[in-house]
Amino acid sequence: MNEKEIQARFEEIQKELETQRAQLAAFKEDLKILLRHRSIACRDIVETAQQLGNSAFDQSDVQKCEEFLKKYGVRKGF
Repeated sequence: MNEKEIQARFEEIQKELETQRAQLAAFKEDLKILLRHRSIACRDIVETAQQLGNSAFDQSDVQKCEEFLKKYGVRKGF
């Protein structure tokens, strides 16, 4: 690749990255709406996160729900 081709590829990658960032931002906004307006989903995530050590629950799901609550600032007592 010559310098011009490298520059063109770099610009192409930058555009792709910006598209992905925009999609991610839109997804986060959609997720916020879901969490605000679908209390059942919030309750289910909160309840699952509180099942640490309960063998009836997949503990990896429990951990993911706990991380989800922290990441998106969902309060356990909403």
